[in-house]
Amino acid sequence: MQCFPDTAGSHGFYRSGDTSSYCDESAPPPPPLLRVEQICYLTDIYSQVVARGRLLRDNAGISPDCIKVILDVVEVSSANVFGDIEKTLADCDVGDVLVWPKVLTKT
Repeated sequence: MQCFPDTAGSHGFYRSGDTSSYCDESAPPPPPLLRVEQICYLTDIYSQVVARGRLLRDNAGISPDCIKVILDVVEVSSANVFGDIEKTLADCDVGDVLVWPKVLTKT
């Protein structure tokens, strides 16, 4: 396996900079991933949380055993990036997209 590097209402969306509010009570609520970004925790093989991020829904082009994550917070900068034994999380920037094994990604 190779891996690399809310505020919504119950029935409406709010975008930053949008001064109007829209709420269609007759419409069904959007799926959870469209309402808020799903936060996740990246762990190492010992189940220690090494970083936090947000799941991406577009996982095209990667192994089905992995998932794409936007890196938000590095908890353990010395932790290795999966798929690259010479790269650690200290080498990554906030906002980078990492591909992490699903079994080591907790939501």
